[in-house]
Amino acid sequence: MSQDKTAKDARRTVRLEFRLKIAAGAILLASFITQNHFYDKWNTQSQRSESAAVHQSLIDKSVLLNEALFFTTGAARDTLQPNQLEELRRQYIREAARKSALAKSVWILASDLDNTQKLDLSNGMMARANGVKDLSSFWDFNGSINELDKTYANIIDLQIEASEQRRKTARFIYLGLYVIGAGLFLFSLVVERRRILAEVK
Repeated sequence: MSQDKTAKDARRTVRLEFRLKIAAGAILLASFITQNHFYDKWNTQSQRSESAAVHQSLIDKSVLLNEALFFTTGAARDTLQPNQLEELRRQYIREAARKSALAKSVWILASDLDNTQKLDLSNGMMARANGVKDLSSFWDFNGSINELDKTYANIIDLQIEASEQRRKTARFIYLGLYVIGAGLFLFSLVVERRRILAEVK
């Protein structure tokens, strides 16, 4: 009778070990999938947004440089013909507009907007930038950029915040699943060790 009970207990323990290991494996697999699909996806999106912000800042400095060159070329009146000076100033102010368009394009392309919408906005800005030829048209161009900011800035900012929140959530989930799975696996080893020791006795 005692042997039957011991055999039943042993079988029950083996089944428990098996279930614990299966559960641990399934949870660890879920953790792996969460990390390699969801977390990596949103982490990449978050990094892309941060990179876009850095590149936009660097390009904006180039805009300021070209604006400064536009205003300071007047000092070259003694060395350049009036038409040459005018052409040089036109190139500087147009390049400032192009850099502004490029800075906004980097920001737009890193967003979650529809691909067609991204291309339309970026190409439209660059087309307007190429039409800049003097200070007046440059201010008009900047006005269109400000209007674009009003329309899309909040949308894109919310998308960036949502991506960051998803990244944090995915990280929390995959780490939590990993801890639970590892804990179950370790517990199954403890159960197995107790069973083996009981059998030896």
